Amino acid sequence: MKLNSIQTKLIFSVLGTSIVAYLATFGYLLKTVSDNSHDDAQNIVIEQNRLYATRIQSILQTELGHVRGLADGFSHFNSIDDSLREVLFTNVFR
Repeated sequence: MKLNSIQTKLIFSVLGTSIVAYLATFGYLLKTVSDNSHDDAQNIVIEQNRLYATRIQSILQTELGHVRGLADGFSHFNSIDDSLREVLFTNVFR
């Protein structure tokens, strides 16, 4: 087969154009899938962070309620007799 024939030039032209078209399509699809995967991963991370933040906030609110209860209880601690105060103090911190 001659390299200068019209048939050879046409085959190489069509083949080259097809390869460029396939590479462009593959590159576009790869970029789109990569971007979508990155966006989905970010959304998953944000949602997981919200979930854990809500759980932690709930735990901290519970503990803060306990501390407020203790603070309220100890705010009147000085008005109790010394003997009863010692018994209450040891029982609270067990």
